Amino acid sequence: MNRSGEKYVVVHGHFYQPPRENAWTGAIDVQPSAAPYPNWNERIWDECYRPNTASRVLDRHGKIEDLVNNFAHLSFNVGPTLIRWLERVHPGTLRRMVAGDRVAAAANAGHGSAIAHPYDHLILPLATRRDRLTAIRWGIRDFCRVFGREPEGFWLPETAVDFETLQDVAESGISFVILEPHQVAPVPPTRRARGGASGAMDIGRPYRWIGRNEARLDVLVYNGPVSRALAFDGVLTGADRLAAHLRDAAAATPTAAGGGGVVVATDGETFGHHKPFADMCLAYFFAREAARAGLKPVTAGAFIAAAPARHRVTLAHPPTSWSCAHGVERWRSDCSCGEAAADHGWRAPFRACLDELKAVLDDVFACECEPLVRDGDVWAARDELVDVLAEPSELAWTRYAQRVLRPQAVSGAGARRARALLMAQRYGLAMFTSCGWFFGSFDGVEPLQNLHYAARAINLLPEPARGEQEKHLRRALRRIPVGDDGGTGEELFDRKVAGRRVSPEAILHEEVTRRVFGLSSGEHPDLAVMLAARPAAAWRLSGRGHVASAQTGERSDYLFTATYDGGLQLSTRLWPIASGIDGDVGRDSADHPESAELPSPGDPLRMAFRDLRPEAQRQILGEAFTSLFPLLEAAKQAVGDTLNALGRELSEPADGMPGPLRAILSELFTLETRHWFAAHCAEGGSSEMIAKIETAASLGMRMERTAVLRMLEESVGDAVRLIWAGRWADATVPLENMIAVARRLGVSALPAVLQDAAFHCLHGPVKREQDRLLTPPDHPASAEFERRCRRVQDFRRLAESLNIAVAPWEPAALVGTEDQEIPSRPQPPEDDAQAVDASPVTPAAPDRAE
Repeated sequence: MNRSGEKYVVVHGHFYQPPRENAWTGAIDVQPSAAPYPNWNERIWDECYRPNTASRVLDRHGKIEDLVNNFAHLSFNVGPTLIRWLERVHPGTLRRMVAGDRVAAAANAGHGSAIAHPYDHLILPLATRRDRLTAIRWGIRDFCRVFGREPEGFWLPETAVDFETLQDVAESGISFVILEPHQVAPVPPTRRARGGASGAMDIGRPYRWIGRNEARLDVLVYNGPVSRALAFDGVLTGADRLAAHLRDAAAATPTAAGGGGVVVATDGETFGHHKPFADMCLAYFFAREAARAGLKPVTAGAFIAAAPARHRVTLAHPPTSWSCAHGVERWRSDCSCGEAAADHGWRAPFRACLDELKAVLDDVFACECEPLVRDGDVWAARDELVDVLAEPSELAWTRYAQRVLRPQAVSGAGARRARALLMAQRYGLAMFTSCGWFFGSFDGVEPLQNLHYAARAINLLPEPARGEQEKHLRRALRRIPVGDDGGTGEELFDRKVAGRRVSPEAILHEEVTRRVFGLSSGEHPDLAVMLAARPAAAWRLSGRGHVASAQTGERSDYLFTATYDGGLQLSTRLWPIASGIDGDVGRDSADHPESAELPSPGDPLRMAFRDLRPEAQRQILGEAFTSLFPLLEAAKQAVGDTLNALGRELSEPADGMPGPLRAILSELFTLETRHWFAAHCAEGGSSEMIAKIETAASLGMRMERTAVLRMLEESVGDAVRLIWAGRWADATVPLENMIAVARRLGVSALPAVLQDAAFHCLHGPVKREQDRLLTPPDHPASAEFERRCRRVQDFRRLAESLNIAVAPWEPAALVGTEDQEIPSRPQPPEDDAQAVDASPVTPAAPDRAE
């Protein structure tokens, strides 16, 4: 308890998503189960990660009174694989998480809110010691890179723990971990239990664990009942209810100096994804209710510093975890944890299958890489790989190789072999992600993703090990039953996993097709694709290209020709040629296509439109619709006429339209909508667009929510700048139209991105301008003074229309009512962008508009 009499409270959020990227391209393939979002990462980002960086606090009238960065008040960890995705796709969200940690450190005597996490979500007690140490070291190294400091605490995936895991964590320089009451037991002598959930110890204070060789860790034992109430009951439906639960739990803890408080822990996705609007409950608790309840939210490190451990604990019946009543059997045997009606018999053979594969990967890695690594320590070399995983570029690989490999292996065949085997190790660790065993069905997304990583690891082995291990994997999968129809794991592998492999030829064919139709490149984060082409005749392209892996350095070079005969009659011919493998993938003789003469010998690889990946087919059809169907001159008119005609003629449009036609029209509809947003409604009001949306909906079409949000983000930034420039008449109606259309497209609430931007302007530059205008000018009738006052008033009206609470304000002097001419595009003050990270309650600009 602190001097003011408040009880400390630590709310820990475990923020994590399993890796979902295609191991060949680095992009996340479309996941239909996440609709209307393209994948689950995007869905949970929109429902949880983004809102928690600027969560609304509403006043009694339901207006936005404050924005709270919950990451400045929580204790939290973010899984490194989620961090990598956020860095690439939503960097602004990650920046605000890091800003929250810094604000928390400033408010908690240097103890930040973030703690570290293993690089992959492994069940650490089930991993070999080498793999466990690598996962821990990668997690710590990546934490330092992202948060700019050493971590104090460490989150154990599923809180799975045994003695060796704690020993390894302690020896890695970590100060504390967080565990559930049933996982620990007091070491006598100890005080009698007082309100502890375990019935054997106080759970409102830190404890000390001591291992071998003076290794030691502090253990925060979280309150199990209250934590489960947060996750599964209705506690997060109101900040007053949350405060009452935490207050009651804190009241049962010691009140003597140096002891007492309450610690709760749950999945971070609880705050907005599992429990809608729970981020707002948390924000209101931090901003208002905590103080009223006599609670002081602190970080985990600050709690331990204020209430040092006075008693010791040991582990109770290890290994244990927070989500399996049988220890860690959920991840290796047919225990009953998970979906009640599911048959979990696949778990043990699946674990055994991957364990056997990992043993082979390790043997090949040790044997092949020992001569290539300085001092022959291949496992130390693997530990250094994390820097390359964070930045899979040629420069990062070169720095790594010069630091870790022998001079003769920095380039050439030895370097290529080392890179491939190191990446095989990376995927060999990823294939043990715990989510692969957590749920009830072997044909779920998570086990298949683990199998996908296993396939990629095998693909990176040299021959003959590659062929042998694929055969062995298939034999093992053949013994795993799937479903009630006699299916096997091997059939599932062929149907759902093998098709995700992407060859260099397929990628090059896709990029050539895009070039033929004049489209931009596709998304392949882990691949570098270079094309140098020239028209050879009408609708014919020829040239040279290559596909290089940023992970392995492998490169495939080709000469190609592409012929387009209208419709979908596209033919690409590829001739492989000797590859250039080392050096900058962006500099090559491919820059001079005239030097690439087509070879005469050998049959080329022929590829047509049907050979494109399904996702590429869908994207190219949509983007190139006007080229493929020249009868439809303009996408806007085409969509309107076609949708209206179909709506009139089909009695049950959603059921009567052929699937391919619906897919094509859906893409065309998306293009039309994007054009409408980009034009800021200049070509028509919202009523015309809403009519098209309603017709499209009757035809069974729907647009991904993420796509709508991105359209808004791309348009809103300019509109807000127009308003801040004083051009209210130019921006008000377009904004109202955009909001109306976005709502009809499924974004039911007012766009958060617009509210955040307006709140930021209101409490940043507008507030500063208001303060300056409180002092009367030397000449009250000044037209400039009047213009500045009217600009502030206009923006205040915008904020009110967006449901933002606006405090009363009256300038010192305001004379005249006529509008004044203003600059067409003034820029906001330079210091506005920096205001985002200055305070936990400061909103942030949208990711895409930054």
